[in-house]
Order: sequence, then structure tokens, then C-alpha cells
Amino acid sequence: MKRWLAPVALLGLIASPFAAADDDGARYWSSGGRGEGYCEISQRVDDRVVLELRGNDVRVRTLGGEHFPLGQVRCSGPLPDNPKDFRVELRSGRGHLTRADAPNGRRPAQIELFDPRSGNALYVVDIRWRDDRWSDNGNDDRDNTVRRCQNAVQDEFARRNYGDGKLRFRGQPQIDRNGNELRVFGSGEARNRNDERDLRYQCQLDRRSGRVRSADYWYDNGALRSATPQR
Repeated sequence: MKRWLAPVALLGLIASPFAAADDDGARYWSSGGRGEGYCEISQRVDDRVVLELRGNDVRVRTLGGEHFPLGQVRCSGPLPDNPKDFRVELRSGRGHLTRADAPNGRRPAQIELFDPRSGNALYVVDIRWRDDRWSDNGNDDRDNTVRRCQNAVQDEFARRNYGDGKLRFRGQPQIDRNGNELRVFGSGEARNRNDERDLRYQCQLDRRSGRVRSADYWYDNGALRSATPQR
């Protein structure tokens, strides 16, 4: 009998205080380097929209004209709450970038686009920033953090799939420090004899003890599963 990779329960998007009627959102994670960060967003606009970004959450809110769902989003990693050197550039689009407000604490970044002509058009926006929050104590500490996270994700994957399947991690994950908490974000692929899927993963770790508080992973089709290691 064929065994497919186990389906996962959809937990949904992170709750957002700036969500509004007529908005669409998406979570994203992507492996990327520390320091410099970027997002590239493609969005179709008819009259006026606002793009809102906070952490790993991106939403589009339509202020006028026809509403279009959130378009393609590519980001190097989560947007910090207070990034340095926040910059926004309209790469393509027949209208105007009318507002570009940096995030500040719990207030999201807000980017407003205005299309003055009839009909709609595709806009591409580049967002860049610098994040100076992360400073580790050398490659050994970073490697240990990554290894603990990936081991926790691997254990849960094996448990949910009854040991049938393999998980392979890609590249160097991103590590984000927030007080006494470390967060790891990365990507990989899961496969068995009958199925193969790309996935993303994240972990939360205690910075002082190195203990993994939680480990989550989800397939790129949006299904998310969560695992909290036994103490």
C-alpha cells in the first residue's frame, strides 16, 4: 500500500491587529543572511492599496477600486520591529508610491500605492532594511542553535510520518534574537517513495539554556504543523 506524507492541520495566519475587511495576508519564511534584509512584493492595483508588513506577516488592504488578493511575496526573513535604514522603491508600475512608513514597535510598515489610470496594473515594490539585533558568540554557538532546532523538527517529522520518509534541510537558516528568545527560520524538503514536498520550518529556543521551546514546520502549500518537545 502506498504511504503518502502525512497531511497537516492548518493553523492559519498569525493574528494581526491591522487586519481589515477586504484584506488578504500571507506568512512567509525564507533562509537568508543576518544584517541586510529585503522583501519583493508584486501586487495588482486598481486605484489605491496599502501593503502592510510586520514580522513574517504581509497583508494588502484595498482603499479604492477593485480588490485583488495579495500577489507574490519574496523575503529574506522576518521584518524587524524597528529596522535600521528602512527603504522602499517602486521598481515597476504606471502609478505612484505615495507613502512608505517604517514599522515601529507593534505598528506595521505601511506602503501605499496609487494607480491613476482606468483599469488595473501590476506593481513591483522593493523593501530593504538593516537588522543589527543579532550578535552571536561565534560560529559554534550558532551551529549548536541550528542543530538543536533541526533535530527537534526531524524528530517530529519522523513521529508524524511513522518513520516513513526523509527530511533534508537546505542552506543556512536565519536566526533572529528577541530578548532571551532565539528564533530559527529555514527551508528543506520531505520525501518518501511516493511523495515529495518542499517545506519551511521554525523553532523557538531559550537563549540562555539552549532548550527548544517549540518547533513548527509546514509544507509550501500552506499546511502547518506544530510540535512542542517534551520537557
